[in-house]
Amino acid sequence: MFKKIFGITHEKENNQNDVEDLHAEIEVLKEEIESLLDYKENREKDIKELNFKINVLSATLREKDLENSSLKEKLDSLSERVDKPNNITEKLFQTIKDRDIIIDNLKLENENLRKSLVLDNKNSPSLFNFDLANFKLLIKDYYEARKFEDFKKICQEKDLFYVEDLYNIDFETLNLTKTKIKNAKSLFDDYIDRNFDINISTYLLKGALISEFFFRFRSFVNYCKKNNLFYIIDLDGFDFQSLLNDGFSEDQLEKIQSAYNDYNTVHKIRR
Repeated sequence: MFKKIFGITHEKENNQNDVEDLHAEIEVLKEEIESLLDYKENREKDIKELNFKINVLSATLREKDLENSSLKEKLDSLSERVDKPNNITEKLFQTIKDRDIIIDNLKLENENLRKSLVLDNKNSPSLFNFDLANFKLLIKDYYEARKFEDFKKICQEKDLFYVEDLYNIDFETLNLTKTKIKNAKSLFDDYIDRNFDINISTYLLKGALISEFFFRFRSFVNYCKKNNLFYIIDLDGFDFQSLLNDGFSEDQLEKIQSAYNDYNTVHKIRR
């Protein structure tokens, strides 16, 4: 009898423990369900936010598409106007074209007039117009006679290199004999009065002879003679690179062009 009673009591205790375990599991399940519900709620909020952003971006894209379409229409309209100019633009283009023709004609007329004046001055040095000069005359070249050696030394000490610089000195104050002062001033007066020979006037207009200045470059001198180039001024606008097509080497080209540039640096009048 005691065994039965004891066994029943023990079974009740086991049942009680099972019930408590079930309650604990139920509580765990409740917590998991609540956690899943919270996760679902948060995901729904995220999805709503994403949908909102997608709608905003879609609206922005539609606006950009409209802007692009409008810009394309304007560009097409502008291109059509450029391709088919109206009467106003046609008149403007024609006016510009006529102006260019007039300018070209004036340049040609001016060049012909200049050539005519150069020819007149060449034939009559006393009529020489210094405004037409293209090159500066060095004192050492104009006063080339040996009797002017002392005068040239003084000019060099005073940094006077061109005949035009002599306008700025008082000959009477130079540390020279009266005879040397007189000779030097007399020759300068001849320059002012244009009382010089045709070689001086030709030099002032055209520069040195190519055959004299480039005497070290016989092949280039022969090339110039063949192509009717005789004076330095004839090389204005000359394409030195074209010499490479006529058998000249890169080294020759560099030396010839360097000599030409150096000459113009010293002698050419810049306008």
